[in-house]
Amino acid sequence: MIAYNLEDALAAPDQVQTLVLYRRSLATWPDELFRLKRLTHLELDQCAITHLDERLLQLPLHTLKLPRNSITAIPPWFPQMNALRHLDLSQNELGSFPADRIPSQLTHCLLARNRLVQFLIQNIAHLEHLDLRRNPLSRQGWPDFQPGLKEIFLEGSPSAADRFFSSRFPDLKTLSITRCKLKTLPADWSQRFPALQVIDLSSNWLDQLPSQYPEGGLLWQRLNLARNRLTSLPAQWSTTSHLRELDLSGNALQALPADIAQLAHLTRLHLAGNPLQRLPSELSSHRRLKVLQVKNTRLSDLDPGPWPALEKLMLQGTPLSGREDILRSLPSRIKVTGKKRIDTPGALSLSSFRKKAEKAGWTSIHQARIWKLAEDLSAGRKAKPTLQDHLDLWNLGLPEYPDALIRLSPGRKLPPQGRLLVFGRSWLPTQPLAQRARGLGITLVSSGEDYPDMVLFGSPQGNPESLHAGRQTWWTAAGLMDALPPLPPNRPMPEGNEAKIAQLLRSGMPIYQAIARQDLQDHGIPQNLYGELLLIIRKGLIPQLRKEWPGLLVRYGRGDWVVDCLRPRKENREDDLALAKKWKVSQQALEHWMNL
Repeated sequence: MIAYNLEDALAAPDQVQTLVLYRRSLATWPDELFRLKRLTHLELDQCAITHLDERLLQLPLHTLKLPRNSITAIPPWFPQMNALRHLDLSQNELGSFPADRIPSQLTHCLLARNRLVQFLIQNIAHLEHLDLRRNPLSRQGWPDFQPGLKEIFLEGSPSAADRFFSSRFPDLKTLSITRCKLKTLPADWSQRFPALQVIDLSSNWLDQLPSQYPEGGLLWQRLNLARNRLTSLPAQWSTTSHLRELDLSGNALQALPADIAQLAHLTRLHLAGNPLQRLPSELSSHRRLKVLQVKNTRLSDLDPGPWPALEKLMLQGTPLSGREDILRSLPSRIKVTGKKRIDTPGALSLSSFRKKAEKAGWTSIHQARIWKLAEDLSAGRKAKPTLQDHLDLWNLGLPEYPDALIRLSPGRKLPPQGRLLVFGRSWLPTQPLAQRARGLGITLVSSGEDYPDMVLFGSPQGNPESLHAGRQTWWTAAGLMDALPPLPPNRPMPEGNEAKIAQLLRSGMPIYQAIARQDLQDHGIPQNLYGELLLIIRKGLIPQLRKEWPGLLVRYGRGDWVVDCLRPRKENREDDLALAKKWKVSQQALEHWMNL
């Protein structure tokens, strides 16, 4: 059983095995905590704890997490915690952790952001995961040979990082050494860690790599060398490497060796921020490369293909972004981000534009205004067309606008298929609203800035002359929400999951609240949680999820409830508590959230 406050835990002290408290001001260790005789997992995050209480020996703890507190020392009795496997003392004020005070059965030890000058691991026979980031470690020493260790993280500790490469760790799978001013790597460094799979050496001072691809790199899956000073790469790369992701962003590379295409399992290649002018033509035939990032490089040309697996090409800030002739030659399945829009206004010739403008009776001043707006919209520049401007641009047949708008009266149902032209700002997010519309086979098109919270369903089919702002049917965003049914969830809600979601939301822990949001994303939003969610959203009770609620609600929520949740306060005539009660908030939820 998991408890997120002491009151719930003490209601069933013999059943609670996990206790999680977050942001509680505990001047002293509460006596009631030590009545939980079956407690194996204790997590007190940001609870103002200053010391470790010896009564912890009375508990059969396997996991002890005390991050973001003010603990300054490790007491002499601490190694007697023989059952302890997972220890998290990150972001405390530890100046030392004597070797004779380390529990010998530890497998995971997280000590990031303390003041440690050394942490000796020779006597921790079962240690698998070690996080020492943001510690000075000026006197850190490493054993010559340490089996068992699988993951290590160092950051901002130059002397400890240099000494690390002199040791052998035969079982190490994840190596992260960042911001440690590394300038070179020993020629045999990878042979010292033969089991490596994930390597992060980003944000160092590396200006070169060993001359050949490391012999011990056959198991590598991810290699991050971003933000170093590399000017070249080894000419030979292993053809048998299982490397899937390679990040070389933010270096000084002017060219890549052709043999980089021999990384047969590579799926993601990041090259942003390098002065690259060309890529090896061999890359265009790579059978597994899915993502290629070349943002902010000097790339002006690209092999047309076939690029058999490429799905996404990112080229913001490159000369290539304006090469429409090259980009059009790429396979159509490739999503290209960052390309410049260089179309002429709506593919209209000036003579064609003038004929339509004269037929509409536009003055020369109005013609000049509309032509300039069409140029700006087609080039992706900022423009502020009025409502009538939008209608005039639609009448010209620009490709940004639909061929025929849909006429709709408030009393009629939405048609089974078609397009809706949406004008005005709304407090409903556009993308999930468009997804909801697609559930009826309707495409939402464009948006303007003139009429906040107004939606225009356009026009007289087959009679463009009667297209006029005064003759349109207007709906509010709330009316549109009522007309569009919510999307079905990805999977049905498991039995009993609603109570679990409510418990996670009330835990106060961001990670558990994020899990609850993901459950709602996967299984939909149950109506018996409508009242509690409305209270959370309108009062901003979970700040880290504030930006994620609107999209989730618009996709899966009942229309009138979504409107009550998201409607701006100035448009609401009822207070938040009354709205929550309207949607049948439970008394337990009300007491919990109103006490915060």
